[in-house]
Amino acid sequence: MRALVRVYWQIEEHHDLATQEHMLGYFVLHESRQQRAGRFDSAHLNPFAQLSGALAYPEVRRLVTVNVLFILPFSLMGVGLPLLLRDSLGWGPGETSTVYMVVGVCDILAQGFLLPHLIR
Repeated sequence: MRALVRVYWQIEEHHDLATQEHMLGYFVLHESRQQRAGRFDSAHLNPFAQLSGALAYPEVRRLVTVNVLFILPFSLMGVGLPLLLRDSLGWGPGETSTVYMVVGVCDILAQGFLLPHLIR
């Protein structure tokens, strides 16, 4: 274990975070060292098969649904707001970027100051 810690801190000096995470995952998580039955082929790389396997669990399905419902409006705002502001108000890139700046500052204030008080 001391050798692992020594190697970990040597890597820390080089700031290679991905290698650190890989090593900790390999040595700490026992399931990552278990030999799996069967062979690995290219069919395992299909993202739709991976997604359908993950969505078989009700908890994961609910989590993905909530994330999609939360992220979708923000994605649509990023695409639709400049078009809406240009067509309805005649605003250009300068005014539109000001709106995005105000939304970002409000988001920072809400997450940095308001949310900690609401969590308590």
